Amino acid sequence: MIGDHRDLHRVDRRQRQMCIRDRLHNHPEEHEIYVLSGKARIFNDKGEEFIAGPGDVLFVPPNEKHGYENLGGEIFAFLCIIPILEKK
Repeated sequence: MIGDHRDLHRVDRRQRQMCIRDRLHNHPEEHEIYVLSGKARIFNDKGEEFIAGPGDVLFVPPNEKHGYENLGGEIFAFLCIIPILEKK
């Protein structure tokens, strides 16, 4: 690769099947979520929750415990944009 690598990000397409709930988990990096389809409840360990649907964008701070629960009758699909952290 050529140039400065400090602003590199990875984009993953992820999906959750109907009626699936993820356990609380966290990551060392922040990430942004762009919802493609479906409807889900996004929750954290502080008791906050949000309902997300197509076109919504969510920000998850570094190390925040969070999870997803598919609420609809279709697959909850989203893009997860994650910065690539420098190895120290």
